[in-house]
Amino acid sequence: MDLTVIIQVAIGIIFVWVILAVITSQVQEWIASILAWRADMLESAIEQMLGNPAIKNKVYNHPVIQGLFTNHGKRKPGGIPQDKFALILFEEVINSGITVADAKNTFDNLKKSISSIKAAEGNSELKNFAASLDTLLIGIEEKAGDATHAITEARIRVESWFNNSMERLTGAYRRRVQIVAIIVGISVAAVLNVDTGAITTTLWRDPMIRQAVVTEANQLPPPNTTEPGTTGEQTTQPPSAEVIVQSMNDLNALSLPVGWSFKTADTDPNTLDDPRDFPSSGGGWVAKILGILLSGMAAAQGAPYWFDLMRKLVTRNPPVAPQPA
Repeated sequence: MDLTVIIQVAIGIIFVWVILAVITSQVQEWIASILAWRADMLESAIEQMLGNPAIKNKVYNHPVIQGLFTNHGKRKPGGIPQDKFALILFEEVINSGITVADAKNTFDNLKKSISSIKAAEGNSELKNFAASLDTLLIGIEEKAGDATHAITEARIRVESWFNNSMERLTGAYRRRVQIVAIIVGISVAAVLNVDTGAITTTLWRDPMIRQAVVTEANQLPPPNTTEPGTTGEQTTQPPSAEVIVQSMNDLNALSLPVGWSFKTADTDPNTLDDPRDFPSSGGGWVAKILGILLSGMAAAQGAPYWFDLMRKLVTRNPPVAPQPA
């Protein structure tokens, strides 16, 4: 068994998975954008972190956060910078605790506000939040040495508190995205008939197609995808339909058995089945479903993962002249 052929077949399969993963990622981003998953999960996490819907609303109504809204102020942000969060939180706590026109964002005013909120009647949620913030700020004056440095240290602690909460949120978001990625990947593979089993067979049997795919894999640029689960600064760009169209064209141009012919496979045992036809037997459907499931599961792993693996295999693949069909 020729090791070079095995490596080239593996490169070809992974090349198809990279393209399928790019398409899956784009469709997934469309879904996440339409349903505003990032924004909804971020808002829910901030409300849970603060323990008070009123303070959460004040944070979101702050002009700085309002500036992060998109779609003419209708779509809430999917990320809030940590320094802006700390600054806004201090302003809201101070203004909630002391009623002076020129309340300054100083450590003394912050302490007074926390004490005032804790001593006030009613609003147990606000009092619980003030108690949590008070605990977070224990020992700051001793560490900082003076009030000027104390407010800086207080902001650092609040930013760290915010970051820890966002890390947990990122983990939850990624778990949701991974589940959706599997569903989307399998759906895209089924619609496009990306059958890993049929593609493997074609690459193994046809050296011309195999070499063409390997050549294309050598020229494939790194996939430009967004890391899912980012909840800090918003950097996600709207997914482009051009990416999907170009990816599909790349597959079609290589004569790979991708897509449906919308015909039933020939039942003549002497005729080779076209993998693009509908299977004519139960066994054929089982093989087709398994091949599509494998493709979809692979696509859910993400294009960067498969691209890195493909590049490693490409470096192990010596240049080979195309063999005659």
